[in-house]
Amino acid sequence: MLITLWLWGALAAPPVAPPAATPAAAVDTSQASADTAAVYRNAGPTTPEGVAYANALVAQAQAAGLHEAPEWHALMHYRDEWITGIESEADGPGFYFAPTGATEPEAELAATIRAFLVPAVVGPTAADEIAPPAERHPQCNFPARFAWLNERLGFDPARLPTQPCPNYTLWRKRIGAKGLTLVFADAYLNNPASMYGHTFLRLDKGSPLLSYAVNYSADAWTTNGLLFAVLGMFGGFDGFFSTTPYYLKVQEYNNVESRDLWEYPLTVTPAELDRLVAHAWEMGTTHFDYFFFSENCSYMLLTLLDAMRPSLRLADDFEWWVIPTDTLRSVLRRPGLVGERRWRPAHRSQLIAHRDALSAADRDRAEAVAEGDLAAVDGLAPERQARVLETGHLLMRWREGYTRKEDAGWKAQERALLRARAALKVRLAPLDSAPRMAPPEAGHPTTRAAIGGGISDRGAHTRLQVRFALHDLLDDETGYPAASHLEKFDLRLRWDGSSSRDGATLPYIEQLDLVDILSVTPYERWLFKPSWHARLAVDEAVDLGCAGWDCLTLAGRLGGGLSFGAGPVSPFYVMAATHLRAFGPLQSYGLAGVGGMAGARLTAGPWRVLAEGEAFYDVLGHETGLKWTARLGQSLSLTPGFALRLDTLLGNGDRYEAGLLGLIYF
Repeated sequence: MLITLWLWGALAAPPVAPPAATPAAAVDTSQASADTAAVYRNAGPTTPEGVAYANALVAQAQAAGLHEAPEWHALMHYRDEWITGIESEADGPGFYFAPTGATEPEAELAATIRAFLVPAVVGPTAADEIAPPAERHPQCNFPARFAWLNERLGFDPARLPTQPCPNYTLWRKRIGAKGLTLVFADAYLNNPASMYGHTFLRLDKGSPLLSYAVNYSADAWTTNGLLFAVLGMFGGFDGFFSTTPYYLKVQEYNNVESRDLWEYPLTVTPAELDRLVAHAWEMGTTHFDYFFFSENCSYMLLTLLDAMRPSLRLADDFEWWVIPTDTLRSVLRRPGLVGERRWRPAHRSQLIAHRDALSAADRDRAEAVAEGDLAAVDGLAPERQARVLETGHLLMRWREGYTRKEDAGWKAQERALLRARAALKVRLAPLDSAPRMAPPEAGHPTTRAAIGGGISDRGAHTRLQVRFALHDLLDDETGYPAASHLEKFDLRLRWDGSSSRDGATLPYIEQLDLVDILSVTPYERWLFKPSWHARLAVDEAVDLGCAGWDCLTLAGRLGGGLSFGAGPVSPFYVMAATHLRAFGPLQSYGLAGVGGMAGARLTAGPWRVLAEGEAFYDVLGHETGLKWTARLGQSLSLTPGFALRLDTLLGNGDRYEAGLLGLIYF
């Protein structure tokens, strides 16, 4: 059981940050202190004239119903919860001026107006550094709120002067936003926090690499995998917005993690862009409780876009769980919001394109170049030399560039390669830049329901299945990473004779996959990555001759191996594995076994066939011995939202099963 818990913890281990130094120009808005950011709570003007003017503005705002305006609710991140009523999702106290501001929009609006009338701050005004929120005037901490209220109420500059905000002015100058782009980073199975992909915003200013990215992420203060998983699911981490140079995000995603980036320019007006930038600054006064499945990176970016243009109501599309590709589709559904999509290939994608452009002999030469043998290109035409050297450099960086960047010998070898390439003075024609996969929005919806039935050694049965997320090897692969299988919260209910009670046939849980991950990247000499499998589930002990509610066990599995394949037959994988099971009929002993698993998939257009087998020898527990199953699954995708699936299964103890399911994706 301890190993099973370790499995779940290992899957949820926090990511390791890429080795990249943050330049002085990087400005992070997540600098608030919960102890100091709320110093202006209940603050207001100090003169009778100021108090009278504040009261007049509050009365004017109340008469206009500004506390009910969509703009105010978007700026304050209010949501109308079905149990608690209106409540802001911001959890840092520095975000509110009223003690009840998190739940009372009218009280917060009145307190905000009064706070904007406090006397000017006397303190640090240096133009080359960013002071903490406690040292800034309320107008400078919340420029988006101030601008909107000024627009609606028409502040008298003589009685409510606009305060100088050197910190905010400096930050805006560094950001220099002239446009806005939504960026989607492909899924990355080796990091649980990014298995579904990741989204962030780019504030464009000329060169994309010199632009700034607005990102939301959890402050994961623990490296304990199990604790990370529990806290991440139940809001145990603080989430912060930050702004960092875009080239650092390219380094992290494109290079270190080798994830393709998909860029979606957004059509916004200058006023909307100004409002978004101002609100991004305001996010530096607070934090949010981070939830992996709801208030995550993608959801919080939608709230920024809603603050920019409240009529979008993007956050309203999501209630219980949020997956990055779903938020991308939500943005794309808004008419006229998204421009022409652009693709930024990852290091791996670039290397594959260069490799495929070489002959077999030149591939060997490129590999020799990557190992330091520059003489491998001697005698080749200048164009071939240039192509081989460029490919060798990409391979060199792929293999060791991000782990040995401080190695003086390696750096000298890289400089010698680059000098050899520059000496050729040859300009190569660009390679085919077409993406190797469809864009993420082209994939099937992420939630799936299924209904069907069949026969088995236990008689006829009916099955109902609901999968929270995301994709398996028999699903249509369009828009998803090749040969990936990631399922979470896959619930299967079954009706058959095993669940009879007093003559009535009741449904029971046949299987509940909490997490089931199969990463089967086909082996390539240059791009080798081991394949692996991990699963944590509740399922029946059918292999022990037990079925129904009384036979549910907690099962964990971990395995690794190799995968091969190309063309229509891919992947073909073989793995060694170990499994553990406990509770239910095994509660006195538990069960542990070692063995292996193998599978192969054939793809022919919309039809896919997957043959899988597994065999484990249980060496400890309830009933030792060899247990095996063999499964043949077939899937036919009729539309992006509907498929038919036929499954057949054989197992030890004369076990057999066959069933047909209709699958609906939504």
